[in-house]
Formats: sequence, structure tokens, C-alpha cells
Amino acid sequence: MKNKTFIFVLSMLFLAFTSCKDEGAELEPNILYPVIKLEIANITDSGADIVLKKQVGLVTSYKIITDYLTSDLPSGTSDEEALKALVTEKGVVVTAPYSGKSVGLQPDTEYVTVAVGFGASGAPICIDHVVYTTAELPGAISNDNSPGELDELVW
Repeated sequence: MKNKTFIFVLSMLFLAFTSCKDEGAELEPNILYPVIKLEIANITDSGADIVLKKQVGLVTSYKIITDYLTSDLPSGTSDEEALKALVTEKGVVVTAPYSGKSVGLQPDTEYVTVAVGFGASGAPICIDHVVYTTAELPGAISNDNSPGELDELVW
């Protein structure tokens, strides 16, 4: 009887400590709150490197959308629940750790890459996204009303 009481008290303490978090505070990653990490590196005028890592938690599968134009996002897709729905519907299944390279992107254009982790039930349980802008073409005419680098001999 004492063992059952001890286990009951221990489980109640566990629930009390895990559920009594400040609602406005950032959740610390642990097994109850899975975390994935998406990184974009080596951004050029036409591509970038993409890396997806599992940080912590029980994530059984992953989907990712890469090189999605931010201007093409449906209205109201700025919150995480809408992004989860978008990736669930249109994403590509990958395994973590994942690394890939985006190619054929337009210069000086804003893109978003979104990754979602799914639990054993198949429901999305964590998300990470990165918004990035590709580099400008070297020597391109600027957007700040300056003449850029024009060759007088060509004109």
C-alpha cells in the first residue's frame, strides 16, 4: 500500500511541476516539448544550404518545405499553426538529420523554409522556420535610386 501511495504522490508532483509553467514564458526544451532546429547557411544570389536537426524529444517523422516565396504564403499563414497545416499538406517527408542545397533561387528575394516534426500519432508536434533573403547579383542596379555600376562605353 505504501508503494502505491508513494508512486501516486510522485506522479502528482511530476504533473504539478510540469504543468505549472508561466504561460508567457518560453518553454524550455525537454522530452515533453520536442524541439527541432532548422538552419540556413551560405546564402548566395541563387541558393542556400539547409540543415535540419532534432534537438530533443520524441519526434518520429519530419516534413519540410524549402524555398517557398514569402509573397506566395496564403494570408494568415504567419502563425505557427497555419505553417504546420501548410507543411502537413504540401511538405516533403525527410529524415533527420537532413541537409540539402537550394538552387535556382531568384536574387534579392525573400524565401521561407519550414520544417515540422510529427509524433507517433501522426500529429504535428513541433515546428521551426527560417525566413531569409537571397543575395543581390554583383553589379546589379540598386534599389536605392543610385545609378549602380553602369559602363559608360556600353551606352
